Amino acid sequence: MTAEIDLPRPTAIWVITAHLLTIAAPVIPIIAIYRNMPLMQELLYSPALLIDGLLILIIASVCESAQNTADRWYLTEDKPALLDWCFNSLVVLFMCLTSIACRGDLPWVAPLAITLAAYYPLAYALGWPREPGQAGSGLLMTALLFERFADPVIFLQLLSVFLTLYFFHLLLKTKAQSLHGFTTGVNAVGLMAIPVAIHNHQLGQTLSWFALAAIIAVTSAGCALLYPKLAALSATPRPSGVDNGKN
Repeated sequence: MTAEIDLPRPTAIWVITAHLLTIAAPVIPIIAIYRNMPLMQELLYSPALLIDGLLILIIASVCESAQNTADRWYLTEDKPALLDWCFNSLVVLFMCLTSIACRGDLPWVAPLAITLAAYYPLAYALGWPREPGQAGSGLLMTALLFERFADPVIFLQLLSVFLTLYFFHLLLKTKAQSLHGFTTGVNAVGLMAIPVAIHNHQLGQTLSWFALAAIIAVTSAGCALLYPKLAALSATPRPSGVDNGKN
């Protein structure tokens, strides 16, 4: 590959494709919202805020890709950086805007969401624990989306978060850059819970709790079984020749 992409060609194609899909993924729920606007206006406090949040998520993904470009697409550690700050802060902002879009009519939702959205970038900049901002905004968004749609499919977003952390941990442990694509791609898959919930609501159906439990159980078992093999992956060689030995 070129000097700007320090990955073998097949790995680079996979990783960059996964990022492009993640950038484009919010377009699908945006289309679903527009196509079902009467339903969205009935269910949500502000469908427009949800669309704004999804547009912000696109910007966040662009920031992540820009950070990867700065790192020549070879991810080795979670180090503080301006573009990474922008990416993560915008993701938290998306989740907080989605919460307000769902139940901004409740007096406590907007103040809590705004507090979480303000806390994360400040915590990142000052070295405070970031988890309260990320976990709090994610759980709030998921709970309020479920309250609005009453569809267990919404909880698959939490499964995508687990998978992101799973692949990210393995990526940092092994430096096998193929895992970078999976770390990014599962986020796009998790986002599809919103258009699926909209579609299900139109049909008057929901994902069964049994199906949700089965998906979580099979996925968790698969992750547990695959972990030893994935953890034994070798670091991806760098065409530039930079040392990339395992931690």
